[in-house]
Amino acid sequence: MQGHSSLENTPQLVGDQVMEDKAVFPLSYGQQAMWFLYQIAPQSIAYNIYTTVRISSELDVGAWHRSWLQIVERHPILRTRYAQRGDQPIQIIHESQEVDIKVIDASSWNLNDLKAQILAVADLPYNLETGPVIRVHLFKRSAIEHIQLLTLHHIAGDMWSFDILLNELQVLYATEVQVVHLDAFQSVENSDIENNSKPNPILPLPKRSYTDYVGWQTSLLASSQGDQLWAYWQKQLVGELSALDLAVDKPRPSVQTYCGATHLIQLDEKRLEALKKFSESQKTSLYRIFLTAFFTLLHRLSGQEDILVGCPVAGRSGQEAFEDIVGYFTDPVVLRANLAGNPTFKELLAQVCCIVSEAKEHQDYPFPLLVKQLAPERDTSRSSLFQVSLTWQKHRWYQNAQTTPLVMSPYIIEGHQRGAAFDIDLAIIEAGSELHLCWQYNTDLFDTASVERIAGNYLILLDSILTNPEQRIATLPLLTEVERHELLVEWNNTQVNYPLNHLDDCIHQWFEAQALKTPDSIAVMDEN
Repeated sequence: MQGHSSLENTPQLVGDQVMEDKAVFPLSYGQQAMWFLYQIAPQSIAYNIYTTVRISSELDVGAWHRSWLQIVERHPILRTRYAQRGDQPIQIIHESQEVDIKVIDASSWNLNDLKAQILAVADLPYNLETGPVIRVHLFKRSAIEHIQLLTLHHIAGDMWSFDILLNELQVLYATEVQVVHLDAFQSVENSDIENNSKPNPILPLPKRSYTDYVGWQTSLLASSQGDQLWAYWQKQLVGELSALDLAVDKPRPSVQTYCGATHLIQLDEKRLEALKKFSESQKTSLYRIFLTAFFTLLHRLSGQEDILVGCPVAGRSGQEAFEDIVGYFTDPVVLRANLAGNPTFKELLAQVCCIVSEAKEHQDYPFPLLVKQLAPERDTSRSSLFQVSLTWQKHRWYQNAQTTPLVMSPYIIEGHQRGAAFDIDLAIIEAGSELHLCWQYNTDLFDTASVERIAGNYLILLDSILTNPEQRIATLPLLTEVERHELLVEWNNTQVNYPLNHLDDCIHQWFEAQALKTPDSIAVMDEN
């Protein structure tokens, strides 16, 4: 936003205290983890999060720009930078922060150029010590088509935050456009419009801020409820926590890397409808079916029976006061499934449903603190506790959108090179009636072809479940048509065509014939 962006000397007080135009606060446990990872790899883009939307209407760029300035004013965390005070990380909130809001002429670009430029911006590293932590770029394709890119560092927001920001954009833009039209009408007509005809702000400021959440979290963990939460996770994660041992294409680096890429698949309408009907018949959610299938896939690929998967939760469950606040609330919970005994898919689904329900009830215990308390043996080559994750991303802003002057729809970008926080992360993206499966993977471990094969195995597995959910997981069909042909035909083709006129020859005669044919070729070698 407009205003001074120079940073004066860092304040000397920590807490809810204001000095000049700054206020200093401690970090949440999630933010502390992000700050720690940032210090290890400040140029990493593994924790850049972004969303792209298509604007399919005439756009008043001035009103759009003013709307974003208002949004930054509404949410203090968008005007926050981070620093270290002794051994304590802090967040410093400014009254004013210049934000990267740009309009780019993309009218002459083809779609490949557009994608490349969007991703180049999305993958720019953030400097958390100077800010800003948000970028807004508008790529103008024509008078009635723009692609808007909204990027945050994860320390300042999550996917729920994107829903808040895009909902507010639609409302504030409508208000800005209406004000402009009323002002123009007054100027042209020179008429006396009553004061109450001018639009009032539709969106009241949030009553709470992210720093209130930090205080709430601190109080919760210091209470008896915090002890109960810890007791639950301590029981769930007792004993040896084996790392998931998937077959990789390259030697695992001794220190975990964050180099990644994505492979995107849109679920076809027929398969999606069949899965919805199955979820209704089982009286459970699509999420739990996809998760159970994911556990099954990992079991089949690794042969392991005790499997841990990280699953981010919104972190705002039952906390209405925080539902309209932008910030880093999402937190992974560790879901541990036991696949011993070769259960049927329906039996495993029942187990997973129970695990998910209990985890949601105990989701307020922060993952970074859980790792600290469990103190697992540190393996620098892997992420702690789990190495794969499953994420469900829903574009709530699109589902809840009303008719406004700003006509927006999701704009999903195909897979590309970017950061990877885990070995494999399956993100299921729900955008309106569409469902996309986004496989994000570490390119220092997996080749593209391997991930494409795994993604294909997952689709076949989903189809197998729909065909026979009573089948035991070890026998559910998994191979794609290409793999089946390769295994049963290509690799099994041992036929050799021998010359018909030599079928009665002895072995020494075959040897002589070959020696005459290639007299200079080496026949036998000794180690000396």
